[in-house]
Amino acid sequence: NCNLVWSDIESEKRISSVNNSGTVFIGCGAGVEATGWKNGIFLGTQAGAYSATSNAALLTSTSTIFIGNQAGYDCDDLENTIAIGTNAGKNADKSSDSIFIGSSAGLNSSGNRNCIAIGENVSASI
Repeated sequence: NCNLVWSDIESEKRISSVNNSGTVFIGCGAGVEATGWKNGIFLGTQAGAYSATSNAALLTSTSTIFIGNQAGYDCDDLENTIAIGTNAGKNADKSSDSIFIGSSAGLNSSGNRNCIAIGENVSASI
């Protein structure tokens, strides 16, 4: 499925090459147990780890970008979202088409197409 993985050996074993496609995983624990991602970028320690989106057949390009320590960690059912910064977009569920930039920006948020959060702790729990 043309995924690119640069991580520690244990994390690499826990990144699904079947349930993700065309996605780049860079960092210790990045993308661990993540599923449904197509054409995404996960960069940073535990970026996108335990995240999942409903895309079992990998027919839809989810094009999500998670950059930073635990950016996009354990977020579910989103696509076309950008999360940059430590904990940016962490636990953000159903937040498609959103932009989170800054430390903990978009933490615990939910809701599609309604969030551009820039700055520390902005939009936490919206």
